[in-house]
Amino acid sequence: MSRTLLASLSLSLGVLASCEHDTVAPNRSPVGGATNDVVSQAASAAGSVVPTTVHGVNFQVKTQLDQSFCIQVESGTIEGRGLTMQQCGLADTQRWAFPWYSDGTIVIVESQGMCLDGHLTRGVLGVPMTVAQCGTGGDWRFAYTSQALLQNEKNRRCLQIPQAAANAPVSLADCDPTKQNQLWVVSH
Repeated sequence: MSRTLLASLSLSLGVLASCEHDTVAPNRSPVGGATNDVVSQAASAAGSVVPTTVHGVNFQVKTQLDQSFCIQVESGTIEGRGLTMQQCGLADTQRWAFPWYSDGTIVIVESQGMCLDGHLTRGVLGVPMTVAQCGTGGDWRFAYTSQALLQNEKNRRCLQIPQAAANAPVSLADCDPTKQNQLWVVSH
């Protein structure tokens, strides 16, 4: 693991409970909700992961289907804990850090220091995505796009849920910004 990632993770986890910022929302125009970021649109059309604008600690990730539901990791400290949707609250299992790479991608780190695992085999067919020891490759790197998608750098798939309901699994799917079950609000 790179020193930069280790330093970011140490800093993120050390202040996870004390950081306070506003909601981070994608860059959208007031008319029709279209993005007004020409660079993001060009990168998206070219098939690359659009750089993220969110980084820091102590975030909740809420679905745009119903912002009272947040991504939550199962309690514990071991690898393989699944991600589901739960009513938003004060639980550490709903708090995420987003250390930032210079290319604009992020790793998504939960409160016990494990990272969201973007390996495609772990998040297919409604099976919940899991957390594991953090790595530095594309499987571990995501972007929060200007379209409000959380997209994996390597497989280009996006986080999705079947519905905004308790225990709904968070999985990967082909990205589609017209599907509200793939759109996220990252906030404190």
